[in-house]
Amino acid sequence: MNRDKKSISRGIMFLLLLMYLLAAWILFSQSGFLPRFISAPVSPERQKYTHVYNRMGYSETYLRHHFNDDIVEKGTINKLGFLKNGNIGGGVYYSEKNDLYYVSDNNTIYTVNKNEDRKPVVKNYADADSFIRYGNTLIETDDDNYTVTLINSWSNIRSLNGSLDNQTYSYTFDKDTHEFTDKTYDYKYITNALSQNETEKISYTQLATVINAVADGQLDYWTAETQTAMFHTCDDDGNREVYNFTAGDEEVKHIGSYPSKADDSWYPVDLNQFLVWERGEENDVISVFDCLKNEKTVITEAPIMTEIRYRVKKSGQIALAGIVKYRNGEAEVWVFDGDSNETLTIKLRVLYEKTHFSLGKDSVIPSLLS
Repeated sequence: MNRDKKSISRGIMFLLLLMYLLAAWILFSQSGFLPRFISAPVSPERQKYTHVYNRMGYSETYLRHHFNDDIVEKGTINKLGFLKNGNIGGGVYYSEKNDLYYVSDNNTIYTVNKNEDRKPVVKNYADADSFIRYGNTLIETDDDNYTVTLINSWSNIRSLNGSLDNQTYSYTFDKDTHEFTDKTYDYKYITNALSQNETEKISYTQLATVINAVADGQLDYWTAETQTAMFHTCDDDGNREVYNFTAGDEEVKHIGSYPSKADDSWYPVDLNQFLVWERGEENDVISVFDCLKNEKTVITEAPIMTEIRYRVKKSGQIALAGIVKYRNGEAEVWVFDGDSNETLTIKLRVLYEKTHFSLGKDSVIPSLLS
């Protein structure tokens, strides 16, 4: 009888040991601690770290082996949200996934929450004006190249460099200056990448090309329902040409030519619609311009602002925030909510020169960069 009890106890202990080992294997695989050849197959997008020893962790070796393969999960572009929140530039963007702001002071990239608590993500990271976090990587674009930086809490930050496809854009040759000018993106390549990511994985090159097109101001909007992307070009006087390209087509559709003042700013809020910020001497005017109807509708007047952030809310209305700067160095954030059609001001606690701010889901956050 005692032997039977001992046998049962040993069986239970052995089973528990196996369960603990399995849990540990999954945990260490998820964290990226184990090398690839003994790790559980975990999506690199879900991993948080790489191994303490250089080039051994699952995330890093997987990325190095498959850097040019289609490993960016389907739906990633929509989840990252940089085509619908207007904050990919200026060294700041808002993450839908974890409700955090990512801010760069051109030396360190921080995460900032609504309580203004900062946590450094990457230190000594220069020239991060336009960047996006995808899983355990930061993707930064620069002209013809892009950098994917592994975020690693246990050892030094390591980066991999890639080149954007030569077919993703073209230049116009100026016969007078003998220089290539007017960088124009390949609408078909970018639209196909957007379309592919709705149902399939894409490569880092495709994702970086889309990020670069948004950061450069060429790509404005994408709608999965009609499989159509909106692009624009703009000359030094503010005049712009707006184009649509639909996946599966061979020709781009010219939507129209729109004259504008050089200091006016246009921001996409829907397919064929822009938020227009017109600067004035006594006040600023915020409007929505419909390219198909060639109509501009004023949504609010505002105090004279030095910069703005906007967001299209789930209701379809626009939330807007702008910096109002005073000569004594003080500043306020002016906020407009399209749902209530109300405005409010938030007095900043520090001088404007030391402050950057971002517009999140429905709110504004100042973050100290000094």
